[in-house]
Amino acid sequence: MRSKATLTADLRRLGLRPGDLVMVHASLKALGPAEGGGAGVALALL
Repeated sequence: MRSKATLTADLRRLGLRPGDLVMVHASLKALGPAEGGGAGVALALL
């Protein structure tokens, strides 16, 4: 299961930085199990 910290680190490795403006369309099934489900992914993006 991916934690918020893991998701945040993954996004930073992709080049995203605080304050960046992004539009996200994601398949939770493709992403795999995430702590907190869709809300957890949204929190990692914030």
